Amino acid sequence: ITSVKLSSGIYKPDSLVKMIAVIEIKDGDKQISWDGLLYKNVVNPNQWNNINYQHNFLQPLTNMDAKVNIYLWNKDKQIFYIDGFKIVFITSPN
Repeated sequence: ITSVKLSSGIYKPDSLVKMIAVIEIKDGDKQISWDGLLYKNVVNPNQWNNINYQHNFLQPLTNMDAKVNIYLWNKDKQIFYIDGFKIVFITSPN
């Protein structure tokens, strides 16, 4: 696995200040990687918006027993709704 794409619909009653997509990889209890991806595009209030993230791993993920945790971190404790959260892992033949 060389990268991951995340997409979702998001609805926010007012302006969204910070939203971070977190990608954490663990092998048992050992954390291999933790990346926080800040969403920098405008999220229009009071309507559904499409959001997209893409993250390329520094090293390909070859341990298929590793656990991958992916979530949106609501650091500022704002109210928002998500729908259709999609995760796609990408491999490239190198």
